[in-house]
Amino acid sequence: MKRERTSRKVGRRWRRKCSYCRVEKDLITGFTHRNRKAKSILERYSYECKACAVKRQAERRRALMADPETAREERARKNAWQRSWRERHPEQYRAQLKRYQESVRANPERYQRALENRRIDYRLGLERNGASLEERKWQTRPQQVKFPKKQSKEIPAQPLGSAVVEASKRSQAGGLKPFCAKHGIHERTIFAWATGERKSVRFHVAEDILVRLGLFWHDVWPPDEYPEVEAEFASAE
Repeated sequence: MKRERTSRKVGRRWRRKCSYCRVEKDLITGFTHRNRKAKSILERYSYECKACAVKRQAERRRALMADPETAREERARKNAWQRSWRERHPEQYRAQLKRYQESVRANPERYQRALENRRIDYRLGLERNGASLEERKWQTRPQQVKFPKKQSKEIPAQPLGSAVVEASKRSQAGGLKPFCAKHGIHERTIFAWATGERKSVRFHVAEDILVRLGLFWHDVWPPDEYPEVEAEFASAE
């Protein structure tokens, strides 16, 4: 039996008959790439046209989503693939996300629907964690004290940051973050002092923190290593 030829050249363009709908279409515009590195142009494109491929994939997805078990596996597979793509192409993902956000904000109706969906997702997340929106409204964050701006001398900040970190380890608070929240101190500021990101701290701020934590200045700044700090505290007393 002679095999039917599905591809033929018409003028300078190749045409191919789809193996599914049996309709002849242009090879380059009507079919998807199957192997971009193939030597022959006929081997680079699939034998199923784009329209039939989309239809087949849609039917497959409807069949998978009809069963809860296969739907859960399909969503997990798709999410894993998307996470992998975002990790491999971070710049393209950021640009794509920016374009999407701009298109949403450009349409007022679409933007309002997006805000409503965000509120619904937030409420559902609270319910999954065993909380409610009404309870969350009454939950307040620990009040962090803002130190008054005063013109005082600056002293080395690294010993103070390290002392606060060590005090959090000795306490029963469960870490630096709850320890700082308990005493009304900014955790990010302590981290910057301890790592040397911020080199100095004002004297009145350091004195207030020492009072809050019950620390002594000579334990944080030994007099033999920091004589200027000793002189500052002696003059303040």
